[in-house]
Amino acid sequence: MEVKREGGTPEWIRAHESLTLVHGGKEVPIKMMTMARSPKSNGVIDAEIVVVKMESVAYKMGKNKLSCKILVIVEPKDINARSFHDRLGIALAGTRVDAAAVLYVPNIPGTPAESLYDGMVWPVSIPAATITQKDGDYLQKLYDEAVEKPNEFKMPRMKLITESYVKPEPAIGNNIIAEIKGRESPEKIVLLKAKLNP
Repeated sequence: MEVKREGGTPEWIRAHESLTLVHGGKEVPIKMMTMARSPKSNGVIDAEIVVVKMESVAYKMGKNKLSCKILVIVEPKDINARSFHDRLGIALAGTRVDAAAVLYVPNIPGTPAESLYDGMVWPVSIPAATITQKDGDYLQKLYDEAVEKPNEFKMPRMKLITESYVKPEPAIGNNIIAEIKGRESPEKIVLLKAKLNP
């Protein structure tokens, strides 16, 4: 039996999005695998990047060095896959140091880590997205060069454009309910529930 109900979370629609690396007189598009919704997800952000290995490093650097920058957090490849709450903390780290946006580089490609942010709604007041390991490593290289040899290399910048909106009409949710009686203990009830974010 399928039951339709109105209500629930309004539907968030992702519109035009782009991420571009601006460096050495060139503009190179960077693929965003996922994008989280935030109150400031609309507009254009053009800022220098700061690349760190863990969010704890961002906290140590503080607002003075990270305010209005695009914070790139490259997850070390030698740590285990992190939980949803850990990744939520990564995005919140950018908010707490007044970064303009957060780009997260997961250490396990092809896993739910890459789609974890997609369309999620949380108390993060800046755009948060995931990018590929390949792009993350490249940004790390450019950033390290600019830090080590500032007279030779300029600090790379990125341009992030996001447009999104929430549908004004109520969302329609579909619930599929089925009952299968067991042979051994038909009087007992086992409830199975799942949540899917398409």
